[in-house]
Amino acid sequence: MKKILLILMLVILLQGCNSNTTTTTTTTLPTTDSGYITEDYLTLNLYHNVNVDHDPFIETSSTLNLYEFKVDGNEIAVSNLSSTSNKIFINHAYLNSLAPGNYNLRVLTTLGYVNISLELVNDFKPYIIGTNNINYQENQDVEVIIETFGKGISSISTTGGIETNQYSFNNRTLTINHEFFDDKITENPDRTNVIFMIAITYNESDTLITAINVILND
Repeated sequence: MKKILLILMLVILLQGCNSNTTTTTTTTLPTTDSGYITEDYLTLNLYHNVNVDHDPFIETSSTLNLYEFKVDGNEIAVSNLSSTSNKIFINHAYLNSLAPGNYNLRVLTTLGYVNISLELVNDFKPYIIGTNNINYQENQDVEVIIETFGKGISSISTTGGIETNQYSFNNRTLTINHEFFDDKITENPDRTNVIFMIAITYNESDTLITAINVILND
């Protein structure tokens, strides 16, 4: 009988010890009811020039948590990425350490995988930083960053025209006044977008023409 009581007391003591045990929580990958998120969330192209000192970015639907970063299947430190203001930025110092060429980037985020086809170049040809598809926000000017390597914009055109006082270009930033888009929406509430053609002359005689698509009603 005494032996049984001693065993019961030992069990009670052990249970008391276990009740004071602390657990450590760790960050886990994003999940759904069916398991880890493995679906593709975004697939897009990105262009970066190693002669610039800014971080290229892609636009997302929201500010996302970033869990994994791979380049051509090789895992790279996630610290080379950052996510803020509905954008994912890639550290330019890391990209500039790569040889010019084409790379496949894969980022695991809160909403799934972002697949990026990166073209890395080493020249002085002007280009748009980020995306040329921009969602218009009511009463907010549209800003597009264009790396011109010191050159200005030769011209900007769109259907119906745009006046010089409706846009400006300073410090690599093209700003189109929100009143321009408000007028377009007033004229036609069903209009979904406005496309601009931007011309930039470089190397004295070469001209780059690129398009910007501003989405009015997503």
